[in-house]
Amino acid sequence: GTRQFVTEAWGLWKITDSETKEFIDGEWRGTGTDTGDKGLYKAITGGIKYVFNTMFLIPTGDDPENDTQEQHKPQIKIVIRIFEIMTESYS
Repeated sequence: GTRQFVTEAWGLWKITDSETKEFIDGEWRGTGTDTGDKGLYKAITGGIKYVFNTMFLIPTGDDPENDTQEQHKPQIKIVIRIFEIMTESYS
């Protein structure tokens, strides 16, 4: 088979209240597996998605405790908008 490479990545995140300047911060970690050069991007994406999903309680649509056949689609637009707001404050 094709050889797989596992890449680990980590970084820091910070969310600041623009009015009070209070903030919370932390560290994210992620891993990505790929046969080529995409492992780093997969690791970064996984780590950042984990921060957003847990910080803002965004459903991923794959709830293992959901006994019904109905699955909810992830609310990607909310994550993208939150990210846009965060990047605007750093510009």
